[in-house]
Amino acid sequence: MHHRHLYAAPLVGAVMIGTLSACTSSVASDSVITPEPIAAEASGSVFSSSPIDVQAHSGGRGEYTEGSEAAFINALEVGVTTLEFVITLSKDGVPVVWNDARIFAEKCSDTAPVTPGDPQFPYVGKRIDTLTYAQVHTLDCSKPLADFPEAHHPQGSTILQLKDVFNLAKDAPYVRFNIEPRTEVDSDEATALPQDYVAAILSEVESFDLSDRVAIQSSDWSVLPLVRASNREVLTVAKYDAETFTDDSPWLAGIQYSAVHGDPITAVVALGADAIAPNFGGPLGVRRGDTGARPETMAEYVDRAHEHNLLVIPWTVNDPATMVDLVNAGVDGIITDYPSRLADVLNDQRISLS
Repeated sequence: MHHRHLYAAPLVGAVMIGTLSACTSSVASDSVITPEPIAAEASGSVFSSSPIDVQAHSGGRGEYTEGSEAAFINALEVGVTTLEFVITLSKDGVPVVWNDARIFAEKCSDTAPVTPGDPQFPYVGKRIDTLTYAQVHTLDCSKPLADFPEAHHPQGSTILQLKDVFNLAKDAPYVRFNIEPRTEVDSDEATALPQDYVAAILSEVESFDLSDRVAIQSSDWSVLPLVRASNREVLTVAKYDAETFTDDSPWLAGIQYSAVHGDPITAVVALGADAIAPNFGGPLGVRRGDTGARPETMAEYVDRAHEHNLLVIPWTVNDPATMVDLVNAGVDGIITDYPSRLADVLNDQRISLS
């Protein structure tokens, strides 16, 4: 069975996608090379009428405070099929829904110490792995972020733990979870070892009996074989971008960039992961047999990944035109900060959330 069907089967709320027409022009940032747009008529893949997995990054931080209860509730109301978020471990080993190694003043404010006279108070500015979850939970993390000016920020937003997200989705049995442990391989900001992350996350996943609804995604590819060895029901997603997929990269679990000729698909096949998650701006693979090593279009990349039974789930896609291009290219899912925007794009093309 193709892994795509394994991933999509539970998604009874998935969006059924036909071929979309490119309706707007792509907006590329100065720092990102946008893949060549995919013309609608070029899409003829068997995958083009299959469900698209709509993944809300941090619950949809472009719409509500990242990783907050309000964000996840909004994403569920929008009808997303996957909640995607980052996990960091606290000092006492609790898997905490938080994007960063530290508590940044740009995001959070102190309220009160967890116990009177706590010598670690104030907590803002400290690393998560030096604080217990009880300490972390006192923080008010409802500050607006400059990158997401339209987001709503209900006061009193606290930092959740993994089991809170599972409980929020308990009445949505079609919803999946794409969980990214916040490991670091080339930084002193590492908060825990990969095996500690895997053990803590899988303990919660298995206690909620959610193995068949969970994927673990990581740019640190050493995480993924640990997941496969511990729980084969949990899907593994190899994430990468132009900084991690390079020659002599410490992120690739010993896979040599030169040995796979700089081709991420070949690398992920060698790794044994179930899915590949490229940054939507590249790098993509190269066209085999082309002595000029012409970069692949996204459609060619997706087709080749599917030939190797890999799901393709690009991140983090916020531009409507790029969303359309990626759907036309046949991707299996899209990670976005704006789940409502992605839903609107699909609805504008007369595609409904079923």
